[in-house]
Amino acid sequence: MTNDADLLGAFEQALGPDESSDDLQLEPLLEQLQDPDARVRGHAARSLGILGDRAAVKPLIERLHDKNARMRWHAAYALGRLNDRLAVPPLIELVKREQDPGVRGRAAEALGMIGAPKSIPVLVESLRDQDHNVRWRAADALTSIGGPAVVESVIATLQDPDPGVRWRAAAILGKLGNRRATLPLIQALQDENPSVRGWAVEALGLLGDERALPALETLCHEETRAPYLGKIADLVWVAIRRIHGDHKTSTHGST
Repeated sequence: MTNDADLLGAFEQALGPDESSDDLQLEPLLEQLQDPDARVRGHAARSLGILGDRAAVKPLIERLHDKNARMRWHAAYALGRLNDRLAVPPLIELVKREQDPGVRGRAAEALGMIGAPKSIPVLVESLRDQDHNVRWRAADALTSIGGPAVVESVIATLQDPDPGVRWRAAAILGKLGNRRATLPLIQALQDENPSVRGWAVEALGLLGDERALPALETLCHEETRAPYLGKIADLVWVAIRRIHGDHKTSTHGST
């Protein structure tokens, strides 16, 4: 049986490319948000996001309670495009209460687009979501927000009981590029889960911090003796070369 969530992607594709904001007018679109046809309401929400007029923020927030998942999906994304922090609390609530994973993921993405630090806790919690798309969108949103508060929150999840949460945390920390994460990631090299160890290696290579070299070299020797033929060891050598390269670049740049 096909539900609203299954139709979201097909509906978005059917709408075609974004219209030019020059062709859009605020008042008719606000009227269409009240249309009985969910397709009309959804198109109006999408167009309001393109138009970029913040007068649409409050009407779009009201549509986050629409009975149609397609409409909630479009309203969340439009609010992200409008980038108004008035939308942050209702989007946080949508991530928490929404049953449809497609809508939860879109709301998480919208929070990342707005970039409010207030949304960090719910996005970190969404790294544990049952739906993989929501988890990835939450990870991308945290990476977009960035900053010390995100780094500290994500470092804490390296201790999560779920290895899926731990390796996503390592991946995010590598993308954030803050060397405050170096020592926690070095500790993650001892994780019992190979995926966590692999992403920690990748993250340390991206950080380029020489403090990681001894631990990476030790891990390389351990992994080459492992029964899965040292796949992580290959990642380690890439990370080591990357760190050495970063060090040479920074040395030359300082002379």
